[in-house]
Amino acid sequence: MSDRIRHGNLKKAIKEGHMFQEIAEKCLKQARDPFLFDCINVLTVNAAFACEVYLKAICIVERGEFYIGHFLRDQFDMISNTAQESIKADFKMNMENTSFEEALRLNSDALDEWRYSFEENPGKKGAIVDIYGLITLMRCLGRYVDELMLEKS
Repeated sequence: MSDRIRHGNLKKAIKEGHMFQEIAEKCLKQARDPFLFDCINVLTVNAAFACEVYLKAICIVERGEFYIGHFLRDQFDMISNTAQESIKADFKMNMENTSFEEALRLNSDALDEWRYSFEENPGKKGAIVDIYGLITLMRCLGRYVDELMLEKS
């Protein structure tokens, strides 16, 4: 067994994903700046963490395990093709100006890049995020996980 493989509690993962999403949604509603500068760090971190936890929850349902790590691309690649296609279709219906692949590429390491954005770290590549792509991805994953749970009950 790989030292990267973990097991987890599905219900707790989904609950935590929803809580991270709730904070991100509150940041959006309370933003006073149309460019979201006043809340971008907290919004990005919580949206990215919600995405990560939702993807791990899908892995728990499909595989009974998930891989550790924060990169959304890695987590997305672990879920089934059926799940991937469903999430991509939902994304396409809700995001007209950005492709799913571009949003995933731009936001894959958002949690790593933004959670300690105050640090001066020469190894960091810079805080780039497609925030609306990330928010859309978070919402699509949340819906997908909710549908999965309805099917399981």
